[in-house]
Amino acid sequence: MNIKKIAPYSTESVQGTSGAVTKVNSEDRTALTGGVSSDRLELSSDYQGIVQAKKTMMTGDDVRTEKVEFFRGQVESGEYTVNPEDVAASMMEEAML
Repeated sequence: MNIKKIAPYSTESVQGTSGAVTKVNSEDRTALTGGVSSDRLELSSDYQGIVQAKKTMMTGDDVRTEKVEFFRGQVESGEYTVNPEDVAASMMEEAML
């Protein structure tokens, strides 16, 4: 495999149809958009639900920390085993509900 060195990208090296590159700084961008930013971020309702569930889990008193620590220890030591037949049976039971 032959890898060729490519010159690094810079805005100075890029030329548009007019042969010049215009940089727009944040002040110019604000002036162009009338002071209104057009950038926006929206999180999906699924993600918002996950965030809410995590908050509830972290603040809830119903987390059995001793049980969690027990299983964490088993997983880390390699002692925890999963019976695939039991998992499949449980999944089928849940699917039938």
